[in-house]
Amino acid sequence: MITHPSFTQLNDYADRELPEKARARVSGHLAKCCECRNTVMSIRNMTDEASRLSEITAPAGALGRILERYAAGERVILPVADPPARRVSAWGPRRAAVAAAVAIAAMASIFSVKEIGAERSEMELHLVNSVRGQTIEVDFRSTSRFVDEQFLTVRARYREAGDQGRSSDGRVVVVGGLLRNDDRSFRGIIQLPASAVYAVFAVEDASGENVDHNSGSLWEYLAIGSDGNPTHEALIQKQFDLTGRDWEQAFTTAQQATDLYPDSAEAWGRLIAFGGLGLDGTSRDSLRAHYTDSFERLDRLYSNATLSTDQLAWMYDFAFRVESRRVDFWRKRLADEAPGHLFAVQQRVFDIDERYGHAPAEALRQLNDLWNEAGPMRPIVDLGRTYALELGDVPAILQWTERLELVPPTAALALAERLVEIPELRRQGIDRLREQLQRMDAESETTRALYRSGADHRIRREADRREFMTALGRALVEAGDIDAGLDTLRLAVEHGWDVKAFSAMADAYFSLGETSGATAMLANVFVDPSTPDTTASDVARRAQALTDGSSWEQLVAYARLEMHRRTLAEAAPRPLAPEEAEVVDADGRSHRLRALVKGHVTLVVLATRYCRSCLNELPNLDAVLKRIGAYDDVNAMIITGEQPTGEMQQLVTDMGMDIPVYYDMERAAHQALNAWETPGYFVLDRSGLVRFSANSFEEVVRQVEALRTAEGA
Repeated sequence: MITHPSFTQLNDYADRELPEKARARVSGHLAKCCECRNTVMSIRNMTDEASRLSEITAPAGALGRILERYAAGERVILPVADPPARRVSAWGPRRAAVAAAVAIAAMASIFSVKEIGAERSEMELHLVNSVRGQTIEVDFRSTSRFVDEQFLTVRARYREAGDQGRSSDGRVVVVGGLLRNDDRSFRGIIQLPASAVYAVFAVEDASGENVDHNSGSLWEYLAIGSDGNPTHEALIQKQFDLTGRDWEQAFTTAQQATDLYPDSAEAWGRLIAFGGLGLDGTSRDSLRAHYTDSFERLDRLYSNATLSTDQLAWMYDFAFRVESRRVDFWRKRLADEAPGHLFAVQQRVFDIDERYGHAPAEALRQLNDLWNEAGPMRPIVDLGRTYALELGDVPAILQWTERLELVPPTAALALAERLVEIPELRRQGIDRLREQLQRMDAESETTRALYRSGADHRIRREADRREFMTALGRALVEAGDIDAGLDTLRLAVEHGWDVKAFSAMADAYFSLGETSGATAMLANVFVDPSTPDTTASDVARRAQALTDGSSWEQLVAYARLEMHRRTLAEAAPRPLAPEEAEVVDADGRSHRLRALVKGHVTLVVLATRYCRSCLNELPNLDAVLKRIGAYDDVNAMIITGEQPTGEMQQLVTDMGMDIPVYYDMERAAHQALNAWETPGYFVLDRSGLVRFSANSFEEVVRQVEALRTAEGA
């Protein structure tokens, strides 16, 4: 069995902090191990994107459960046309099973998704003609959430062949409308671009405030080939879309792609990538022999064949992933026949880093030549910018930052703030912050996520805008443009509640000697529950040195009232829908969600052991629970989509938290909460209305306190 470097070693290698001998050992391993090599690339790519990325990991035993479900015949929704006979390979039995699962006689492709549980929506999509992605007839049977609506809007996120990135990168557009047909059903026509190979849909009322997203699963469309099966590219794009929101379905889709397209090296490469997530070494080794057999079959098939650049690249990737002795053969073919392909360029970037890591200036020159030759590619620019920062070369930093902006995804705020930190580039950073604010002001509905209501979107967009304005105001003050900086910061603190903005405003006031304005801002920082106790103590000492005791107490009292007022102004109340949504406790007893929350201010946390972000945040939940645990009239619970095995409850208990866990296998509670992402935090008032939703625990205590105060606690 191969011994891999630890993550710490790979992280130090990526940051060029390993001693020379250790670096040489890791370099030799990276030349042979795709998995560790990808880890190093991921570490480098996260430098400016950490705030954007949500890490996904598979739970223990996930692979086994997926394979059991797959063997039992469970499938994703597929079109129902009779496929013609296909060539049978060594994987014939499994492919035959997939073909049987999708074979139903029909003249047109029909897609139907029914939500599980009481009163759930159903949608059927009927492709009107054989030209993919044109006109689709929709039959939609709704829940009671649309009982008073005569017209509904269908929004879609669609993907085209060759698209990269996760679900957040897809195009979101209105694709049509539905008219009421009878008491619960709606009918209409939607239109997708001819280039769309995969799409997901949500249905909402005309205002965009009431959204049905199929319990977070959405409804989907896949482009169909002449054989009646989803096209290869449709399955690839579905994997991209599912990554970050449903790991198990993404893996199942990758497996389906190898069933339907066993001669595709890309399908195998993507399956191995998914299959390695979260699996222990034994599980990976048990699969490696199977993957190696598949590679050797394709190697015999394609060694002497004329291949496209993508086929060459994926054969090299496949050889690399299974650690085949043929990897050098495919690396050479790729370098000779497709030197500009991303995979070939990535290899060249690694070679430059290894050869010139001790000489950053020469490495930067080599990377600049590669950029000019290959064009905008992420591996080149990530390493180039890293070397420029290491050298402190201001013109190079600006050049590589500008290049980074050409290669999506780009973390605009992080890039601008990094420029602002460098005095010689501060003005360029300021210009970028202003440009981004202008773009945000011109944003259209295409930036609203499918599962998010209009009110939620406006609140989140305003919070994003405050973050950019705070950064801009602080940068202007640091650049000596005090008046403009103060004006910008005043706009940032005018609405909403943002501790970073208050802190920046306090610093600006102090720089002008305006202690009264500064202490008022410090009072806002002091009362916010997310402010650490040590910071709050320092703030109080600093402010009290500038005011008498009674004045500070008055400022604190006013700040607390203002915090509650502004927090409540951000609320977007909505009822639980459907109201009869139920969850199950660890003993298998059913409970109405509404009954569990009514009569109390309630914090509902959506979490799962499947999500690494959830596991990272759960320990922070303990501090939140201790803070709100002082209130007898506040409830808290965790809801998970897992099976009621008790493992989630045990995990929470082991972390020292006293909070009940309820299980929502049918996703009824997720639907009622309009919940899509994990982790998710929802604060409900005593009447059972959802008042706040967030993806961070930092705002929860403030929201709970504001609701308690408003409801007379």
